[in-house]
Amino acid sequence: MHQPFIVGQRVYFRCMVESDAEGPYIDWLNDEEVTRFLSTIGHFPTTAETARQYIHRISHSDRDMFLAIHDAASNEFIGTSHFGPIDWLHRTGTFGIMIGDKRYWGKGYGTEILFHMTDYGFRRLNLHKITIGAVSEQIAAIRYMKKLGYAQEATHQEEFFYNGRYIDTFKFGLIERDFFAGPYGNGWPKKEE
Repeated sequence: MHQPFIVGQRVYFRCMVESDAEGPYIDWLNDEEVTRFLSTIGHFPTTAETARQYIHRISHSDRDMFLAIHDAASNEFIGTSHFGPIDWLHRTGTFGIMIGDKRYWGKGYGTEILFHMTDYGFRRLNLHKITIGAVSEQIAAIRYMKKLGYAQEATHQEEFFYNGRYIDTFKFGLIERDFFAGPYGNGWPKKEE
């Protein structure tokens, strides 16, 4: 593991650094399939320089955190998670996940990543509420949000343009007491030996 910050069962997280703009990250940002449901990237080409500037800006923010996600077994860089903006007064935050390496899609990594980011937000950042957004067509993502206890709080009708049509977006939220009272409040299930 290279400078792990959060260590899970199958994944670990480390801080994104500007040199990450030279690797697969830039390819993911320019891959229409990877970014199709992301609201802030993928609609215009991203260069290594603009990616470096973004990483630099986020890494110097006191309201945001940008983490690289690695597969723990292979040490491969598989995606990113952006936590922010964080409102320190009201103890709220939002985050997003991008699994850029398509070989890791549909294998349960999203659920574990969501758990670790949620657990980190409540246990270490002392947040009271965490929110996350989804496009209505992100069926698997919505399923694992609900699995971890996130409740759908809002529907924004026809807010996202994709594939020639407008589709709905959803906002999900989770309050710390509900997380700790839920099935994952005591941690991620340990792998059977």
